[in-house]
Amino acid sequence: MANRLLALAIIGGWGALSAGAQTTSTWINAAGGDWNTAANWSPVSVPNSSTIIADFSTLALSADLVVSTAVDRTVGGFLFGDTDGTPNTIQISSSGNNYRKLNGPPGVEGRVHVANGTVLFSNRFEFSASSGTRKTGPGTIVFSYVGVAPGTNGLILEDGIVEYGVNNPALFNTRPIVFEGGTLRYPFGASGSSLGGQVLTVNPAGGTLILTNGTA
Repeated sequence: MANRLLALAIIGGWGALSAGAQTTSTWINAAGGDWNTAANWSPVSVPNSSTIIADFSTLALSADLVVSTAVDRTVGGFLFGDTDGTPNTIQISSSGNNYRKLNGPPGVEGRVHVANGTVLFSNRFEFSASSGTRKTGPGTIVFSYVGVAPGTNGLILEDGIVEYGVNNPALFNTRPIVFEGGTLRYPFGASGSSLGGQVLTVNPAGGTLILTNGTA
């Protein structure tokens, strides 16, 4: 079965998101739906370019939001958040056994910003930006079932929380994890989990590693 990829191609630093060369596609359907339906976005067009930022941060959600994709897509970055006083979960899902890949060109980090609440990447996602995936913002990312990131740096945790799901805790195994703040929750003891050979780097900003029992 051929892989189908959701590619995150970052072409500049996080501060470049507002640069004139980049545009924003904003998700406007609070009921959730298919990534590939143009009417779910403003402007009315399916985002599929490294110059586009996919923005899921403008809605006041009254329930969890689920967005699914079954075809290859490329975006230049992710913004997540809920303007409601009690943030709901935003879930990006894929179908079947195909992997969706979050990717970036050589020498550039992939970045995901979560302003609040929780973002769940469910089923099979592979984060493979060559210089690692940087998590920013105070919110939480949960990787419930993901692939190994082959980037030079597996994860750069700047702020908030990143949690490995128990279904596949090997997301960044053997790849460096760089703490620049924030908290990493890891299901130590779950099937396939291991910190053996893992390179943990703690920069001056520090960070927190929590080892859970791997059962929930």
